[in-house]
Amino acid sequence: MKKTKEWYIRRELRFNDGDKILQDEVIQTMELITSDLRKTNLFLKIEVYPIYLFEETGGVRFKVVLQENWYIYPSVIFEISDPDFNVWWNEHNRSLKRVNYGLGLNHVNFTGVRDQFKFKLQGGYLRKLQFLYNRPALFSNSKFGLYSALNYIEHKEIPIQIKNNKAVYKKIGDTKIYFNKEVVLGLNYKQNKFWNYTFEVHYFNNKLNKQLAVEYPDYLLTGDHLQNFSLGIATASFFDMDHILRPTRGLQLNWAIKKAGLLKQEDLNYFNFVQSIKACKKLFNHCYIQTNITGELALVRKKKPLNIYKGYDYNDTGISGYEFYSIDGLDFIYNHNEFRYFIGSYTTDFFKRVLRINSFLIKTDLDLSLQVNTAYVNDPFYFQSNYLTNKILFSLGPGLNFTINEVFQFNLNYSVNHLKEDGIYFHTRKAF
Repeated sequence: MKKTKEWYIRRELRFNDGDKILQDEVIQTMELITSDLRKTNLFLKIEVYPIYLFEETGGVRFKVVLQENWYIYPSVIFEISDPDFNVWWNEHNRSLKRVNYGLGLNHVNFTGVRDQFKFKLQGGYLRKLQFLYNRPALFSNSKFGLYSALNYIEHKEIPIQIKNNKAVYKKIGDTKIYFNKEVVLGLNYKQNKFWNYTFEVHYFNNKLNKQLAVEYPDYLLTGDHLQNFSLGIATASFFDMDHILRPTRGLQLNWAIKKAGLLKQEDLNYFNFVQSIKACKKLFNHCYIQTNITGELALVRKKKPLNIYKGYDYNDTGISGYEFYSIDGLDFIYNHNEFRYFIGSYTTDFFKRVLRINSFLIKTDLDLSLQVNTAYVNDPFYFQSNYLTNKILFSLGPGLNFTINEVFQFNLNYSVNHLKEDGIYFHTRKAF
């Protein structure tokens, strides 16, 4: 290994020197070591070999051979600003005016302990400045890590209302009408190989054009054009899956509480509870089933401003087939089920063959999938003009998943929803 520190690798393994296993558990132990290393997303190739020490101790030692993945992802930003590719392609006619451009850098193993450093400077439809640093372990044998982030965004156009579950966009020429500032500080605690706890404090400073604040009072719901509030998020998570994007086994549990208005006389005061359960199991050779149940409950039953009134999304395992709709509410629950069949893997050293320069390998995994999804979004405040809330949503359909270096995933799905609307939808996901 050139970058990743050995002590961090040992920190992620569920086994320690001197642990006792039965002789018939050697194969299972090798699989679990591979699983623990795979879920870090730091390695492109993992090989585990047993070395039997019958003459010395009667035990076994495991030799682990690792090939490191790409860690540095510099980027020339050219991306759509809409929350979903399908909306931009169909409803905004692939308009280049809704494209963001700029420069970015994402290092996912900055000092060799899976610490992420991210920087983005962006112009175009959205002007954005972003900085992030996440260090899961301060030093060797440390159970604590730190997280910090800074986000600044300028908007020339915003979804000022939701009518018929469609975003109604508003702009005033080329004038900047909405500004977001966010500062984040966080602390994480790793109790053991599986349990992690985090606490984050976010501070938001949002400013809306004064004319729009008067015309659309529900957007900020403060009676003014300014919105300032703090948000605390405490999370407990159990993670025993072998991968984020395409797991082959394991279980993931998450509980979180979100409290807005940590100080008195802040613009917002809400208290939400979030729980999710994700599991994956091998059915037979190359075939897996993955299920995810996620729900959020508002413990403070007050009206929320539209700028933070969100339901489920499509970033992780959202319900495909409703990409052209905005379905927001105070509470929600959804269930995502995916049957996945692994077709094959292709590895190439493209840059070395084509450009004659040393490079890292590019590995592509291809999976067939079948999704069956349900969801329910409860909206007690804005439901009069949104007919998809307060009812059961359903979709299903096949798809193709392309996973690059186990870090980036591209999903192409055909879905049919409960309205009998069908279409082909494109999504992207990242492991970091």
